[in-house]
Amino acid sequence: MRKTLIIIALSAITFAGNAQTFSETFDSNTMGWTEEASSRGEAVVKDGVLHLVSKGTEMMSSCYTNLDVKKNFEIKCKVNVKKIDDGNPIGIIFNYLDDYNYCLFGIDEEMAYFKEIRDGQLVGWRRNALKLKGKRKVELDFAIKSTYNRVQFEVNNMTAIELRFKPLVSNGIGFYIVGNQTADFDNLEIIQ
Repeated sequence: MRKTLIIIALSAITFAGNAQTFSETFDSNTMGWTEEASSRGEAVVKDGVLHLVSKGTEMMSSCYTNLDVKKNFEIKCKVNVKKIDDGNPIGIIFNYLDDYNYCLFGIDEEMAYFKEIRDGQLVGWRRNALKLKGKRKVELDFAIKSTYNRVQFEVNNMTAIELRFKPLVSNGIGFYIVGNQTADFDNLEIIQ
């Protein structure tokens, strides 16, 4: 029994020691983030952040990573929101295939959301109460943790939503806003 516990402990230490971290500081567009500037808003890498502005509609920026979605991983980033728009989410995208097939964890001033979009249609949805302090100049820490088909969304180091999920199929990630909002995403870390 004692030998078994020692082997398990050593295995855990070995796994933790093998974790690799990729960091994106948005000093340049090294990951190939999609960029757009139009009457709908903008999604551009500038001034060391991924800057998203939506003008009454949704805006997103995405890229593909070297993440192996069949293994455990964590995605973390910092978000600075100028003003949270009532009822309109700001969030982080994962399992991104294209603009019509992805999963989203998002928040507004009162709720945390999970949405699964397939062929442009909402096919999965869950929400949970979440109270933010203030709506103007809000600083947030977002994190997605995937462990053995369990996906967890954290906001400011608190679990906002946790769910069991079918196996992920894409290493695409992104950021998302809707409504009349401005947000800067920075210090992206992908840990595996």
